[in-house]
Order: sequence, then structure tokens, then C-alpha cells
Amino acid sequence: MKFRWLVALAAGALAASALLTQGVSAADLAKAQQIATRVCAVCHGTDGNSTLATNPVLAGQHADYTAAQLRAFRSGERANDPNRMMRAVADKLSDREIAAVAEYISGLR
Repeated sequence: MKFRWLVALAAGALAASALLTQGVSAADLAKAQQIATRVCAVCHGTDGNSTLATNPVLAGQHADYTAAQLRAFRSGERANDPNRMMRAVADKLSDREIAAVAEYISGLR
């Protein structure tokens, strides 16, 4: 029983240290979860698994890729957004929020 507890504690510490080395704090992830459930979920599903063919599945997407796409929407570099919805969403996000949302989304399954 003690061994399982130690393994769980070590796993939690490793996960936390991995997030902190990427610059995403627990508070950032909590805010990212709020953004994802309030904003992203409207089009991409509450768990990041969109059921609409026009809206991509975000769950499990690599954080670096998601962050790059959000920055591209924000800058206008990625302009294949006919309703400008993604640009409007990304315009409101700071670089720190983009990193946190991308990290949060990468953990969804």
C-alpha cells in the first residue's frame, strides 16, 4: 500500500515539474480550463472532441502545434477562418494564456 502511495506521489511530482519547466503553472492551467470550457467548448466540444466535421478535434493535440495555430490566428497569418471566429478568440488571449490553453488541451483525451 505504501509503495502505491509513493509511486503516485512521485508521478504527481514529475507531472508538476514538467509543467513548471514549460512555464505553465497550476493557476495557468486552471484558467486555461475555464477558457476551454467557456470558449473553446462551444465549437470544439466540452472535452475537445468536436462532433462537427467543420470544427477539428482538439483533444490530445500537441501543445506546441496548438499554441502555434492560436498565435497564427491572432496575427492573421492563418486566415482560412471565414467567420473570423478563431481570430476573435485568439485576439483576446495573451501569450501565457495561449501556452496554458494549449497545454490543457494536450491533456484531453
